Amino acid sequence: NSNECSDATCKAAVCVLDSWCCNNWDNACAACAAGEVTNYADCTGIEGCSFDEAQAVCSCDAGWEGDFCDVDIDECAQDFPPCQNDGVCTNTDGGYTCECVEGWEGNNCQTNTDDCPEENPCQNDGTCVDGLNEFTCECAPGTEGELCEINIDECAEEGLCGEGTCVDELPGYSCECPDELGGENCEFENPCYESPCENGGTCAEVTLPGGFDCDTSQGNAGCAANSACEAAVCAVDSYCCNNSWDNLCAACADGSGGIDAAACQAASASCALPSELSYTCDCIDDYVGDMCESCGQCGDVTGDGVIDQQDSEAFIDLVADENLSVCKAWRADVNNDGEVNVSDVTLLNLFLNAEDGEEVELSCAAE
Repeated sequence: NSNECSDATCKAAVCVLDSWCCNNWDNACAACAAGEVTNYADCTGIEGCSFDEAQAVCSCDAGWEGDFCDVDIDECAQDFPPCQNDGVCTNTDGGYTCECVEGWEGNNCQTNTDDCPEENPCQNDGTCVDGLNEFTCECAPGTEGELCEINIDECAEEGLCGEGTCVDELPGYSCECPDELGGENCEFENPCYESPCENGGTCAEVTLPGGFDCDTSQGNAGCAANSACEAAVCAVDSYCCNNSWDNLCAACADGSGGIDAAACQAASASCALPSELSYTCDCIDDYVGDMCESCGQCGDVTGDGVIDQQDSEAFIDLVADENLSVCKAWRADVNNDGEVNVSDVTLLNLFLNAEDGEEVELSCAAE
């Protein structure tokens, strides 16, 4: 027992009669101080302890009270019992215990028990969310159900892929389009269908953004799908700048509303998706141009669209290359003698270093 007697004179008197009380203070020590006969000492007539003058004071541990710390405090009977959230309080000697209802834990039932198991019960990348004595699942797009166990069949929507075939996936869906169509839902003509690229170039379809997100609220994500749209709406409503995008921003983007209907109607033009697919051509054999239609510019050895010192330096490798492509050989034969040699380098350097008014002509063969 760690209770102490604060009256040094009384404690010293008791210590003479009962050495245990020199460094400790229990009920036997207190009885000795009161002049009683204890199991350890006859304290009759003890001097130095006068309770009439309230000179002896005991400092009690938590859970105890009284002059001699011998009265148990009933914490459960207090105006504000310690057990929270409907926990049942049981008094004990010098303390109490709390029996918590399901869903709560802790000494005072103050902590909500994490009901999400260590192994995620939510399927298909669903997120477990702890509740009060329960959990719920936030499902990834394309799934539903109590545990996100149900795959939503988007292909059940008739005509989703137009003339293509809908393939249900987890999550989402995809469309297998006939060769002449393209786009996420086969809604556009395929610009690569008739092979517009020349000279063996490969046509690559440029698809539209996967879902136009700017016409719905995006919170702090802004309008990431279309930076031009974001800038146009931001100019009308400054709130929509800095990655903020609420329902008013979305309404402005699609022209249906916003803080300034007329200005938003004009801004919505920047938010409209293209009406058709575009394409790019991947050229081979050093052909250049949007459709790989040309060998390029005479003297532009590297094919970057500019005649500069890099083209002169490129001749070092070209002169020794016996497998030059037709286009690269054409661009490098700047004196039109039918060969790529040192004389071409000399003429190109004269062209690059010509002074004002001095004319140096590069003369490649006609394509």
